[in-house]
Amino acid sequence: MTRGFADHFVATDELYHGMTLTPSAHVLASAHSDPATGGTGREEPILWVNQVGKGRVYFTALGHEIAAMQNDGFKAALLRGAEWAATGTVTLPVDAGAITERKDALRVLVVTGGHDFPTSFYTLFEGRPEWRWTHAPSNEAAFAEDAVPRYDVIVFYDMPKDLSAEGRRRLQAFAEAGKGIVALHHSIASYQGWPFWEELIGGRYLENDAPGQPKSTYQHDVELFVKTAGSHPIVDPIGPLQLIDETYKGMRISPKVTPLLQIDHPTGDRYVAWISPYAASRVVYVQLGHDERAHRSAAYRELVKNSILWAGRR
Repeated sequence: MTRGFADHFVATDELYHGMTLTPSAHVLASAHSDPATGGTGREEPILWVNQVGKGRVYFTALGHEIAAMQNDGFKAALLRGAEWAATGTVTLPVDAGAITERKDALRVLVVTGGHDFPTSFYTLFEGRPEWRWTHAPSNEAAFAEDAVPRYDVIVFYDMPKDLSAEGRRRLQAFAEAGKGIVALHHSIASYQGWPFWEELIGGRYLENDAPGQPKSTYQHDVELFVKTAGSHPIVDPIGPLQLIDETYKGMRISPKVTPLLQIDHPTGDRYVAWISPYAASRVVYVQLGHDERAHRSAAYRELVKNSILWAGRR
């Protein structure tokens, strides 16, 4: 399984200490547990194989969370180990699972926080040679530094109540620099007290009654038949969608948006995706995408992909 591997690779992951292995286990790889960071000072086993009768067992201690699973070393070791366990041989290359990025790959930042969501959301961004993506678990983390030179597109799947004054300045500077923005689902309810966010996205989910307009409402687990609302490169290749998703009703939507997708359902507003009228950059809003049933939909995945590419001027 390890034939052809480099003598080491670096991974950001969890390290187990003091595991007990049976005499039949054969260790394939270990990691040094550095005392300087609270470690044991020993080589701790990371990958090993075992045989029980005619059965083959492969174990990896790697893969604690999303960042760890994106590591090329983890992916190759997992795939080759699984092939050995299944067949007793290994034919996959040492770079199995690695994604060959395009030279002009977009730099994409995905921002979450302020609202629960299933981890299936992250799969929307995996395995795409069109971009390199990284994750910010909060808006403050996303805009702790100037985002303009670091990213081409920011995808918002967060719902924060506020952002520091410096963070707001950096977010607005990113938009004013002509960079791409894709806002998904509950992000339209962010920043209830910040008018710029509504200007940027082209709408707002109202958490409270506003003058002349009651607060917005939502409904889970709605069967939706989604149709295109006009011709556009984002939606033309996709056509109609059928989803079980969440609907929003009573949002404040700018009359100047360019509609992309529409529904006809009593619990939801007509438009569920649009191009914002914000002129300084390309901004797409997609109201769909509540849970795994949307995230796993091939049509929804294409919708998000096309939105990112268009926002990034690809």
